[in-house]
Amino acid sequence: MTAIYTQELVPIGKPTQEGTVNTIGGSPPHSKRDHDNSVLARLGKKAVLERRFGFIAICGFSCTILITWEGVLGLFINGLTNGGSAGLIYGYLFVWVGTIAVFTTMAELASM
Repeated sequence: MTAIYTQELVPIGKPTQEGTVNTIGGSPPHSKRDHDNSVLARLGKKAVLERRFGFIAICGFSCTILITWEGVLGLFINGLTNGGSAGLIYGYLFVWVGTIAVFTTMAELASM
């Protein structure tokens, strides 16, 4: 653990001559969440979102991000072999126009 020094060059988190622990802003935070909340409170903010990311969640998210290249290749193989790049481009444009039409219709129905 590296020591952070205050202006008096007293290491933070180390015992001082009086036997107390020198910390910024009072008692040391017990967890990462407490530390984040104290930093936000110092800035005049309040924590809104909670972090609930464990090892499995982070591993699943990274696998999801990494698999996108294989997924795109698997989706485009059929279009490239049957219609070529022009078929993919025109297909994308037709699907885009259809999606915009669906969204426009749903927005119109929701505005009533």
